[in-house]
Amino acid sequence: MFNTHSFYPFFTEGIYDFLMMNGRGGAIGNDFSTTLEHPACELFNINQNNRKKYRTSNIFVAGQNCIEFLETWYWMMIHPKILAAPDYYCPFQDETIANCLLWHHNFHDGLPYSYVNTNGEIDRIEKVYNEIGFTGSVQYIAPWFKVPRQKHELLAFHGEKRIDEMNKMIEKLKKI
Repeated sequence: MFNTHSFYPFFTEGIYDFLMMNGRGGAIGNDFSTTLEHPACELFNINQNNRKKYRTSNIFVAGQNCIEFLETWYWMMIHPKILAAPDYYCPFQDETIANCLLWHHNFHDGLPYSYVNTNGEIDRIEKVYNEIGFTGSVQYIAPWFKVPRQKHELLAFHGEKRIDEMNKMIEKLKKI
């Protein structure tokens, strides 16, 4: 569990362990040369063989002892090769690089899966609370739609960018 002495941030468990984008990604057995993170790992000389869970950077906690990690993460993100070809090196932006850095440090602790992607569907809120519920296990409902194990682990509905839709979601949540 995270404590103020941790040197590494605790990132949220991702929806998938291997991501795909534009025909790239995934892994074949223990061959990680096809993963989206492979180019960044090659650039920074990071071995993926100790990778376990993919972490997302949409929710994380960090204390003052994590400053060196955060500074390194930032430095990696502004590396000239990354800036010249971000789609190649970090297709999922900062979280691609965060995962590479976590694997480099062989750090696997983190927060549980704790969000639901809305994909612009405001009805997912009611669906989660009134139809699906929480079973004690993470539930994969559909592509990019997963529900945390327990109600108290649901910290956010993720992905909505339109202010008017966010406000509607907040009003729905207040009623629930």
